[in-house]
Amino acid sequence: MFVTKELCATTGTNSVYNIDDSNAMCGMRVKITWTFSGGGTCVPLFITVSGLNEREMPPGNDLIVLKIPGLCIGGSGVGSNAQHGYVVFLRRGGGVDKMRFQFYQKHVLIPYINWLRKEYAGFDISVGSNIPDELTAVSWCDGDLSQLYSVTNEHSMLNDQKVIANKQNAARTAVEQAADLAKVFKVINQEARRHTVTDIDPSRHPMKMKVTIAFQSDEMKRLNLGSKKTGSLIDFISVPVIATKAATRCMKMECLTKKKPDILYCSRFWEHVVVQHHKNCTRR
Repeated sequence: MFVTKELCATTGTNSVYNIDDSNAMCGMRVKITWTFSGGGTCVPLFITVSGLNEREMPPGNDLIVLKIPGLCIGGSGVGSNAQHGYVVFLRRGGGVDKMRFQFYQKHVLIPYINWLRKEYAGFDISVGSNIPDELTAVSWCDGDLSQLYSVTNEHSMLNDQKVIANKQNAARTAVEQAADLAKVFKVINQEARRHTVTDIDPSRHPMKMKVTIAFQSDEMKRLNLGSKKTGSLIDFISVPVIATKAATRCMKMECLTKKKPDILYCSRFWEHVVVQHHKNCTRR
């Protein structure tokens, strides 16, 4: 077999395969924050769409919050839950994630803890009474640096609310973190592949109708998202039935019963890539 010197010089460096970018997929990074209590209750869904560029986010805004009714566990179907959930849009860049955790801590976590106190202990903080010591909340979270910043930076607020914040051991999170031990994330990954509302008209799907109306609000008009991204997000957000199937009380209590009884809540983040590929929306 005879070959040229040029071919020998490039042997092993060139592949016979070429990269075809014409069919490449453009994805959005989406995170769902999960927080549930030792009693098996769960906060409304908190969905974060991160990494938006300068063209997509309006000037001067690093964080835009969208409040959607029914975006919670049991937020679809007959007799659906009417609690409000949140969809947060973040600009790409350092430090922005800290704003997300601070917002979550102030507007989601603390109200949820006070709801638990009122629902199960009959204590209503809105009347102005001091929180009794026996209703002190003990919380656990993972070691995300931005989350730790919000905890340490807002320690005075947590102290006033009688909340003791703890960080999970990062090296043992897979065997100790209650949210990791539960089957919630595993079930979500299984169910997400089998659910979509892409081809369903909003008039025939109550949750998709709520999300579609929310995406037509003045707040959303400030964003410059393409039609494919908007459609894929609506499809992804419109299926709280997935969260309802995954976050049953049994799923959460299975691991929480093995933990100390003073744990009030644990928080964890399930991250997904919502991908648009032509007219289809797939999740990986």
